Amino acid sequence: MKILLRIENVTKKYSGASEITLHPTSFHVAKGTVNVILGKSGSGKTTLLNIMSGMDEPSNGNVYYLSNNLYQLTDKDVSFLRGKDFGYIFQSFQLIDELTIFDNICLPLHFTKQPIIKEEVKKLASELGIQHKLSVFPQSLSGGEQQRVAIARAMINKPKIIFADEPTANLDRTNSSQVVKLLFQLCKHHGVTLILVTHEENLISNPDYLYYMEEGNLNLRSG
Repeated sequence: MKILLRIENVTKKYSGASEITLHPTSFHVAKGTVNVILGKSGSGKTTLLNIMSGMDEPSNGNVYYLSNNLYQLTDKDVSFLRGKDFGYIFQSFQLIDELTIFDNICLPLHFTKQPIIKEEVKKLASELGIQHKLSVFPQSLSGGEQQRVAIARAMINKPKIIFADEPTANLDRTNSSQVVKLLFQLCKHHGVTLILVTHEENLISNPDYLYYMEEGNLNLRSG
């Protein structure tokens, strides 16, 4: 099994904080797997996700993506790698109101100077059930539809890994179930590795690996 991401003795303590946010943490993420990190608010799970995804430098330790030590790369190289190989889904949808749904989905392609292939955008939108919304603006969509757009945006550059931070926090139970099911199916279908943090028990049934984060400590619950 190919290892995409390795975390070695990573810790995090923010300047001025009295306590360590993330205690020494080591684990790895294999290609094509679904990895869920479960924990309460303030447990350190989002901090860990941000460190893994190149958005927040650890206080100590190393993060390797393939052969690259993320935090020994230049800012330019990290930005390029994140734009090309990583996709991000946040609890706030972070869509741009002035852009159509089509243009919101295509944003990552502009940043990495990749061509926009309309048929691929339409196909991905169809997989997510939003193909009829491509010409409208975010304000006209429901919360569940907006999160589907955010998933499409994360998938459009054909990433190796998707990092999802509480992707259902702003959705009701029905929409949460539908959105996560679609995300899970898309990742499995396209062979994309998924790392998802959440406070919701049983959000994804039978992930490949289920971890539990408590007070900055990560433990494998199953896998």
